[in-house]
Amino acid sequence: MPINFSEAVLGQLFREKNEDGTYRGGPAYYIQKGLNNKVLATLFSISLVIGIGFIYVMIQSNSITAALTGVVDFPPVLAGAILVVLVGTVIFGGIRRLSEISSYIVPFMAAAYIGLALFVVIINIRLVPQLLSTIFSEAFSFKAAAGGVAGYTIKEAFRFGIARGLFSNDAGNGTTPSMHASASVKHPVNQGLTAMLGVFTTTIIICSCTAFCILLSGALDSGQTGIQLTQLAFANSFGGFGKWIVLFAMFLFGYTTLLADIYYGEVNIRFILPNLKNSELYYRILSCGLILAGSILPVESLWEMADFCSAFTEEPGGSAGSPFDRS
Repeated sequence: MPINFSEAVLGQLFREKNEDGTYRGGPAYYIQKGLNNKVLATLFSISLVIGIGFIYVMIQSNSITAALTGVVDFPPVLAGAILVVLVGTVIFGGIRRLSEISSYIVPFMAAAYIGLALFVVIINIRLVPQLLSTIFSEAFSFKAAAGGVAGYTIKEAFRFGIARGLFSNDAGNGTTPSMHASASVKHPVNQGLTAMLGVFTTTIIICSCTAFCILLSGALDSGQTGIQLTQLAFANSFGGFGKWIVLFAMFLFGYTTLLADIYYGEVNIRFILPNLKNSELYYRILSCGLILAGSILPVESLWEMADFCSAFTEEPGGSAGSPFDRS
């Protein structure tokens, strides 16, 4: 939370004004202006474009299409094509349209998802004490994994927890400052406090809600992973309608996050190529192709690439490790 606070404040302080009156900024801008280091700023922007503007865009596309194909027999490439159309109608309208769409979707999807998760917890309230005990006992267990040594389980728990936590809230990852820089506030600290709230909501509330639903439903031992695991958890709690709940939630979360990831790539493309006319337009066209590719690529390969690229996009002093932060 304090890391994201710092990023948002710096994004506000070192931003630049666009021709249409909006603002753009982010780590590349405050690295160049604050540290007077154009080379480091450019290298950071290149890493962010590859990691977020390319790889994360494909991951979000894959998650959305996987949620759909997990409910109905639907060709992934066709789902990807539909997603391209839905995204294209927004990104070609610029940051103002992105802000308008997100401001309507995000509050609604947050309240609905949390409400459904609380319902699952309430109907299984007698299991909650056992659930909390299991979480802590397994997280800090010194049992050796097969073929491993004592402590391996802890290492793996922290490794995946940190990596997925970073994907969840982007604190220290250098992405959210671009969105925070575009906000219109009375004082930079106001935006910093909003950034802190975003981390808490995304990782502590939303991710915990998902985890509780999975553990309380008994879906963890099913062998499923990713979005299919969450769909199974809600199906166990709400019946066949549960998979549609996750599909709807995944679309809203993934859609707004996908739009934001494209915006991050766009801001940094403009930083890298300030003199290239229509650089944002070229990137928006390319991002549509990435969405289509992400819908058919294996999810395991995408996550490996994402974890690798995260190492390069992490800011100095940042967390190793939203949809709300991005949205």
